[in-house]
Amino acid sequence: SHHEGVKSISGQSNSRAKYLETRNWIVGSIECSTHEFHNSALGMRRPAGSILYITEVAVSPRTRRSGAGELLLKGMDILAKRRRVETLYLHVDVTNHAACCLYKKAGYKILDSKNEIYSQFTTKLNLHDGATRGRKHHLMHKKLTKTQTWYPLPNPDFSASSSSVRGTLGFEVFDS
Repeated sequence: SHHEGVKSISGQSNSRAKYLETRNWIVGSIECSTHEFHNSALGMRRPAGSILYITEVAVSPRTRRSGAGELLLKGMDILAKRRRVETLYLHVDVTNHAACCLYKKAGYKILDSKNEIYSQFTTKLNLHDGATRGRKHHLMHKKLTKTQTWYPLPNPDFSASSSSVRGTLGFEVFDS
């Protein structure tokens, strides 16, 4: 049942979890995807299935600051670990201090926006500085495993939009 799911995700019976369990309405949602990585240097550097992008975390205004967001993120961690995901990624508006704190508390770290791979990924999603009415976003990640698998780039002149990619079979094939 819905209530059992909340209880099992929280792993504890604190007052916040009990409050959420006694209500019969949706407190929030979390969405994830892998297609954002398609044709990006980040996606090509990581094995298929090893990364997941959180596209949306939404919590009902009447349940904010009750632990609902924390429970949603814990649920995402459980799902991702079951799917053998190594790293979770998300973007957050730099002015959304509550969300930034929530993600940091959940173990997410801000990635260096000057890193070409992360910069290209953020630009591909049109979340680079100023792209959305002057807003700025942090790209954050959470490592779920002790080590992450990275593939080397085929050459220093590679770009994710390069026409040298011929196809995907769970790995990338490049022309020499």
